Amino acid sequence: MKRVWTSTMLGVVAAVTIASNQSQPLVRLSATGVSPAPGAEAQPQTPAAPNTTRTNKDELLRWMKEISNWGRWGKDDTLGTINLITPAKRKQAAALVKDGTVVAMAPDVPPGKLGGEIPGPKFIGPPDGSSNHDINFAGMGRTSWVHEHNYALTSTHHGPHLDAICHVAFDGKTYNGYTLKEIASKEGGCHKMGIAGVKDKLVTRGILVDIARMKGLRELPPNTHIYKEDLEAFEKWARVKFEPGDVFLYRIGSSKGSGLDPSFIPFLKQRDIALFGGDSAHEAFEVPDFPVAMHSVIMVPLGINMLDFLDLEALADTAARLKRWEFMFVAAPTPAKQGTGSQIMPLAIF
Repeated sequence: MKRVWTSTMLGVVAAVTIASNQSQPLVRLSATGVSPAPGAEAQPQTPAAPNTTRTNKDELLRWMKEISNWGRWGKDDTLGTINLITPAKRKQAAALVKDGTVVAMAPDVPPGKLGGEIPGPKFIGPPDGSSNHDINFAGMGRTSWVHEHNYALTSTHHGPHLDAICHVAFDGKTYNGYTLKEIASKEGGCHKMGIAGVKDKLVTRGILVDIARMKGLRELPPNTHIYKEDLEAFEKWARVKFEPGDVFLYRIGSSKGSGLDPSFIPFLKQRDIALFGGDSAHEAFEVPDFPVAMHSVIMVPLGINMLDFLDLEALADTAARLKRWEFMFVAAPTPAKQGTGSQIMPLAIF
């Protein structure tokens, strides 16, 4: 009887192993191996989310305090690390302009498509008989006009955009300890730390990190983690080093599932990065019980504005051609007074 029981269990284990290897839901036996009594309802078990990073919830919670910039520029500060972009820093950035090459970091937008799939009114052109129909011809005398109606009905966080540091809260608090009650507006947006506060401050030195090119590749293999040591290796390879007040940009390109591992975050504080961004939304990896780890830890304790969904392909090609990974960075958000973010089109000037 014992031999029969053993053979049966081995068959179950083999079946479970095969199912797992075929990427089917994993069958879990109870500790006793006993099925529920007849009539008893089996309780579904939700498997714990795997940790796909080098860090964990406890370490991230510790960093929320250990690398915090709260109070660094005063208890009433609303700029965060933008304080690091000083007039001297802007002069340093301007000195990087050698041949005047300018590269845009946002894609072209087709007319009427700024909102993407976001719901909104259908585009309605000029009515029949309107002189606007003849707008491209000389039917109005010597001077003619060309117009288009381009509705910008969209979230300020759609497409290439800059997050204001009021955009993210953790445990009910934003940068510098401001509570949601203090900063949030019933009409929408933020009373404090809105995007208009940085409308004339984003001129500094930028560095583009392209780990793929450092490795002699056009694209990274799928699901590649970029760690702190990769960033340090890139500094040596590119002969640049991040300094206080810099913009940190990184390219993922079309490599699916790749990104910065959240374990790198203390690097931003060690180098005193003023602005952080890339060509993704940054949240490539999961830390169980700590959602959106990158946004939460970078924006709330550090007070760093974040650039999401930039187009960095032309910049990467230009940097590789010139063999220069540092440049003057210039950007200006739409100065919405209470804006939590803004669509944006930064420029790199070599």
